[in-house]
Amino acid sequence: MTSFCQGPKLSCAACCGLYNVSDNSRKTLQALLEERSARFAETPRTFSSIEAFGASVLERQIGPLPLPDFHHCPFIGFIDSRREKPGCLLHPKSPGNDGRDWRDICHYGGFACRTYFCPSHVHIPHRMLTLLMDAAEDWYAYGLVITRRKTLECLDRCLFGQEKSEELARTTKIEIVRIAIDWILNWPYRKDAVRDRIHYFYNDAEPGPLLPDGFSDSATGNACLSNACFIEILQELGSSFENDLQMLEAVERWASLSILRENGNRSIRPSFLS
Repeated sequence: MTSFCQGPKLSCAACCGLYNVSDNSRKTLQALLEERSARFAETPRTFSSIEAFGASVLERQIGPLPLPDFHHCPFIGFIDSRREKPGCLLHPKSPGNDGRDWRDICHYGGFACRTYFCPSHVHIPHRMLTLLMDAAEDWYAYGLVITRRKTLECLDRCLFGQEKSEELARTTKIEIVRIAIDWILNWPYRKDAVRDRIHYFYNDAEPGPLLPDGFSDSATGNACLSNACFIEILQELGSSFENDLQMLEAVERWASLSILRENGNRSIRPSFLS
């Protein structure tokens, strides 16, 4: 079975804190990983040299972490010649390591790195993950989406959960997934554009309130909150709404993906899909 941490085309290093930096835009992270990978290629493969490299990265490259309790590993870099796949520079298969495993040097230790798989790897069907790998533009989008298990579960039910859905052309399914990817990357209702892009997906994560006091008991709020699937998506996106109508628009946006599924083409599209 395909490894979705390191797939044939794309890879993810979100569990290593890849996005947990003060500027986690695509352009900045691409440059950061390229520079880090080039520096590590010149680092002698000795315990002291590798440890010093990691310390220097944390000191001069990272700055304050948006999520202080979520470690950013200084040994994340590109592990392919085309600079398209982030991964562990300490892995025995990474360039320059000649089969030796240096992961015991990292923050969580080699055992954690070898055995941990994120909730999506365990719970999301293979069909949905392969669809995401085909739909994602690059490593940046792939890593930001694949960790959002609740969102992917809802997408899977939308695309595969009904008899008609099974008949959809794969190109239509990819189109729907790409719309969802765009929303995840450019979600307009984040409380914090940097921090809430990261998505802390471990089991001790506490979902924040979606609405300020005084709105959640209204009729519109209750109508939105009655659909647990969509509310989980909004919480995974770090959403914060000023009023019920904003939250209703956000729910209707995700519900509209079913319209595309039922039509299987572009003939009927909600206004925010135009």
